[in-house]
Amino acid sequence: YPHQVGGHGSLQRYQEEGRILKPLLAGELAFYSHVFSPSAPAEIHWIRAFLPRFYGTYSLSDEIFAGNADITDGLRQTSSLRDGPVISAASTLRWETSDGGSSVTISPWAHRMRERQKRKGSLHEWVVLEDVNRSMLEPCVLDCKIGRRLYDDTASPEKIRRHIAKSLSTTSMVVGLRVTGMQVFDVRSGNLKFCD
Repeated sequence: YPHQVGGHGSLQRYQEEGRILKPLLAGELAFYSHVFSPSAPAEIHWIRAFLPRFYGTYSLSDEIFAGNADITDGLRQTSSLRDGPVISAASTLRWETSDGGSSVTISPWAHRMRERQKRKGSLHEWVVLEDVNRSMLEPCVLDCKIGRRLYDDTASPEKIRRHIAKSLSTTSMVVGLRVTGMQVFDVRSGNLKFCD
């Protein structure tokens, strides 16, 4: 997936246009399953308009797609971008980094995550989500961490220490927000500018 600007695993395009595969994290899967469940409390339905559609999970090991058509059927999405055509990125798309480097076909972060994934081996389980950038040629993308606490209740003591240190050394603790990566389109150069 060419427009990834943050995250810990490599995003991939799914066979169906307009969908991406994101490495499965149990907490994230529980969140999407709950929010998009037909039995979700009415008080949380509003948040669906701000999230990519959730299509279920995908297993590469046995190529089983556990679709959730019943979850997304009947949901009304309010963003007009969701109904736009799927646009394939031009092969001449180029990213520039803040240090003067450049990349062709995928963002520098996406390239980093692909290389990391090659070293670690293949992933077997993914969450299938809507590609909210599918109707844009040069999407401006922002990845951020929201909140002062950057770990969950199941984190090890070592992970908690690392995340507290990270929060204290960045804008996370003071502001409750940290930009981890972004890309913007530069009209003058015709390139996407990448910062992390």
